[in-house]
Amino acid sequence: MVSLGEVLGALISQVNKGRAQADIETLKVAEVYKEEPLLSSFSIPRMVLDEVVVDLKVSVVTGPSRGVSFTPESRLKILESMEKLIDSLPKKYRHIHNIRRDADIWEPTRTRISGELSEIVPAEIEVKPKSVTMSATAAIQRQLVQALLHPKSKATRRSLTSFVQEDAPQMEKYLKSEMEKVIEEVIKSQPPPKERLEVLVSVSDLEKIPPDKITNVRLTLRESDLSWTKVETKDGKIEKKLIPF
Repeated sequence: MVSLGEVLGALISQVNKGRAQADIETLKVAEVYKEEPLLSSFSIPRMVLDEVVVDLKVSVVTGPSRGVSFTPESRLKILESMEKLIDSLPKKYRHIHNIRRDADIWEPTRTRISGELSEIVPAEIEVKPKSVTMSATAAIQRQLVQALLHPKSKATRRSLTSFVQEDAPQMEKYLKSEMEKVIEEVIKSQPPPKERLEVLVSVSDLEKIPPDKITNVRLTLRESDLSWTKVETKDGKIEKKLIPF
């Protein structure tokens, strides 16, 4: 399986090399004509590729990505921002503040949250940002509820109900909003993703593909020569450049 761009690039490259090889052979013929008195007045034969048409059969395996993938550096930034976000919760919500006061409950809870977030935010795997945000928010809330239900927790049934009815909805909205900002900023700072159309092209691969799943790609190439030309730069220097003619 290769990308369609690589296949087309290889075809064009091979045609160019073929044309270059033909020009080298023309040069050899020109030397023969030059040295042979009877041929010296003849025009030198040279084949020109007016048009090359290639019909390529391919089977598309995967199309352009609709999601995003985080680089290892981007993943680290997201996780660090999420950790700071979690540590800000006790200051915003009184029930979380009460959990935070008991290290025996809070520290294991924080460890479990970090572990879940590490799995939810992968590196170099295509994901949907919205799904990452929703999964991370759900994981945090689930772990906090479990902390409130801990046998050693001083939370009462009334406080648990209050958390679910009051704090939880506000916290969910807050977490989603902040995480979306973090992920959006990270995506903007990343290099743009490479769009790849993965295809099968070899005979052995296409033999296994149903005919209705095979696409015909027609590639038409026309010759456009280049020549070395001397040009003067703004600072008065003379440089050689390749230009079409």
